[in-house]
Amino acid sequence: MAWGRRNQEASGLTAEPIRWIIEDAPTFVKREIKRGNQYEAVLMDPPAFGRGPTGEFWKVEQDLAPLLRSCRELLSPQAQFMILTVYTIDASSILCHNLLEECTSGLGGKIDIGELALKQEGNGRLLPLSLWGRWQANPKG
Repeated sequence: MAWGRRNQEASGLTAEPIRWIIEDAPTFVKREIKRGNQYEAVLMDPPAFGRGPTGEFWKVEQDLAPLLRSCRELLSPQAQFMILTVYTIDASSILCHNLLEECTSGLGGKIDIGELALKQEGNGRLLPLSLWGRWQANPKG
């Protein structure tokens, strides 16, 4: 959370209405759908694996697709983008593309995918960190 706030400040966005939430994502998304809330952007950085405080179980291979489908319901008609990062050796950036394509079907726009990497000091070798995918709405005008 602190890192995100530092990035918000460094980007000159301190006055923007960014809402920081620490909560179980599927639970939060279901509640927001029930409330009828909508968003112009969704950023997701789910863990590959995790357990919640009351025994909830998260595994990206089985739980990410349903979460993305639920997030689709949160996108407003003015939605601008959805960004996803995935940290698992069992996936590829093509998986990110396919998941985003499925959940944004009918919205138009474009999907970009790739890998995040860190350049190793000394030999310049790229060290893989994660996969990413981004759906971006068609610009208006």
